Amino acid sequence: MIPEGTTTVIPVVSARAVGERLTEEVAHRLSRVQAITRAEYGEPITPAHVARLLAHDQGALKGVADATVVPVINMVDDPEREALALEAARVALELTNRFDRVVLTSHRQTNRLVNVVSR
Repeated sequence: MIPEGTTTVIPVVSARAVGERLTEEVAHRLSRVQAITRAEYGEPITPAHVARLLAHDQGALKGVADATVVPVINMVDDPEREALALEAARVALELTNRFDRVVLTSHRQTNRLVNVVSR
């Protein structure tokens, strides 16, 4: 639920989910995630799945109204996760005009800001 009058929404997803199998342990509201991402139960989560979740009006954009949206992909803690997160960010930006950038952040590194992917 996003309170009325919210001016900025920051949906957060974890880069650690990419490669994991889509189950209740990984995804909150599994049936909704499956419908939005078109991923099957038990299927490995891909950057494209994350991108669809970020860009979908019933996913990360649900209820944002006119607020500015700045998605964050967190847990980008190594070069492999960065490559996967970059792919997810680029695809998300192709799928929607609702936001203009995706921020990649680290959970472990001293410099928490990893990258900002813009149009």
